[in-house]
Amino acid sequence: MTEEARKKPGNFDSLHASQLFYSSNRLGIPQVRYQKFDPPQWIAPYRVRTTAEPEQGAIHFFLDDYRFETAWNRPRKTLMALKKYGAVMTPDYSLFTDYPLSMQIWNTYRNRWVGAYWQHQSMNVIPCLSWSTPESFEFCFCGLDKGCMVAISSLATQEDTGHSALFCEGYREMIRQTDPRQVLCYGTLADDDLKSLAPVITYPTRSWKKGRLLWANGEAALSQA
Repeated sequence: MTEEARKKPGNFDSLHASQLFYSSNRLGIPQVRYQKFDPPQWIAPYRVRTTAEPEQGAIHFFLDDYRFETAWNRPRKTLMALKKYGAVMTPDYSLFTDYPLSMQIWNTYRNRWVGAYWQHQSMNVIPCLSWSTPESFEFCFCGLDKGCMVAISSLATQEDTGHSALFCEGYREMIRQTDPRQVLCYGTLADDDLKSLAPVITYPTRSWKKGRLLWANGEAALSQA
């Protein structure tokens, strides 16, 4: 850190404008680069303790956004808490269908920036992808090399016909644009046509009881879809 930077208040660069990463798209969304490593044997939510071997698993952010805002606000501090794990998924900042597109683009930018930052710090990073309406397809898959391992969540996507249709349409577009070597899905993937588009690994979701996390089958075992 330069002497000039030391004299500035701690939040002087809240947009991280002083640390920009390579981008291959016109929006400047940072690139999460291709990395070759094995899929995690288990995944666990950010800030939830597990007795599983950390180097065999990955941390995910399929949570309410406020629970992991520190990944953006304090990326170095968050990194220190994640260093021991074999891999980490990029923060799943929400792209709700009723969000203005500008907010959705910003959350996509933050997702990729954090991933690029972690890669720059020698972490194994799995880009987490999400989408809303077809209007989001122009930017929500930007910022990753083709052939990457990617992560998605299917939670709340199959509860009604509208959500299911949007999920299926976005999934097919994701495959078309990113050509992933592996899709890691948090939750079920019921559509056999979607399963045939790329290799898929599904991970069981968790339930909460009295404020404590209940692990499915004792640990977060993965299964082939």
